[in-house]
Amino acid sequence: MFAFMTLTFTADADAAQVSLAWDGAAGSVSGYRLFTRTQAQTYDYASPTWDGTTNTCTLDGLDESAIHYFVVRAYDSQGNESTDSNEVMFRASSPASIPAQTSDPVPPDLPTALTPAGNAQGVALEPELVTSPFKDPTAGDYHTNTRWQVFRSDDDVLVFDLYSNIYLTRLSVPPLVLDGGGAYYWTAQHYNQAGAGSPPASSLTFSTADRAADADADGVPDSQEIAAETDLDRDGRSDGEQADMIRFLSVSGDQKIGLQASAASATVRLEAAQSVDASTVSNPKAFQPSLPVGLYNFKITLDQPGESVMVKIHFSNQVNEQNHFYMFDPAMGYIDFGTAGLIAPDGQTAAFTFQDGGEGDMDGVENGIIVSLGGYGSTPPPQTAPAVASGSASGGGGGGGGCFISTLLNP
Repeated sequence: MFAFMTLTFTADADAAQVSLAWDGAAGSVSGYRLFTRTQAQTYDYASPTWDGTTNTCTLDGLDESAIHYFVVRAYDSQGNESTDSNEVMFRASSPASIPAQTSDPVPPDLPTALTPAGNAQGVALEPELVTSPFKDPTAGDYHTNTRWQVFRSDDDVLVFDLYSNIYLTRLSVPPLVLDGGGAYYWTAQHYNQAGAGSPPASSLTFSTADRAADADADGVPDSQEIAAETDLDRDGRSDGEQADMIRFLSVSGDQKIGLQASAASATVRLEAAQSVDASTVSNPKAFQPSLPVGLYNFKITLDQPGESVMVKIHFSNQVNEQNHFYMFDPAMGYIDFGTAGLIAPDGQTAAFTFQDGGEGDMDGVENGIIVSLGGYGSTPPPQTAPAVASGSASGGGGGGGGCFISTLLNP
């Protein structure tokens, strides 16, 4: 009764293609129906995106700028339909992906980095980066994308790399990407509609202000410290005595949160953690979930760049089982990770896997640093999802019974 789904995809300049496969379920099954939605939508079960007898299909023409979700249902000869499989997410866009350079002989003009100004001191920890307006010597060319990069001055390590079609001439750096009292330099490139990029702007150096008061230097602002003894991981030991635990209070004041991180083949350190008011985060998309206790923001360092890290989040109060986890991505906005497999039955522990430079890492760089921002909440009132893609069956055999899927996603 369990089916398994894997995703592969190819993308062109305008649309994405995704191939999906699931194993056949036991029982007498006549076929399968695949349903698709995007964020803030519900599935339209009267209009499957794909209907067929094989257990694989390929969908073409998906909007490359959207995040897509899929479920499968099996049905029999009498029209009886199974419940949903678990949900699989797909996104084509990558935060730091740069289009292939074209043969355009005249790229955009070199932009000017404006603020933070060169040698600026005491710059905010979430500074707004600003460039000059787009200029291109070719009449009719226009600005479609900008690549933003921030480097650490003392060792030239790239700490932030974002390619955006939303933030074209100004961008706010997400929280915890930059350290307090650190020295950095930044640059940007402008891209036109043909994918031609300007040379990088002449870089500007700056130094950040100190981080919020943290008297015990544990990486948590004093205003969010948990003074009382707790056992958020419920192992019978005080959390304050565990070196691998970092604790903080939510901005709502009614949730105590504890984090633990581990990796199979890397040494991991939780450098900082805090709760963030979602209203203070610059969101590139219109979709905005309700996040009543705020966002969980943390920074992890690891000695093996590119490794994946398992993070456990412990809560003093149960998380509503109907709530979804929303991961924030500075290029894509809030990504709905749903509920399946994340929350323990007691509602007080969640587990996630983050990859340095990959899923869940806001800095967009494989650099031994993971910075993440997310939280539990609910969606605005949903819209019904239309059938959005053309589909074609490919390969695979049929199956039977109820159909359930999980995912291996390799975007």
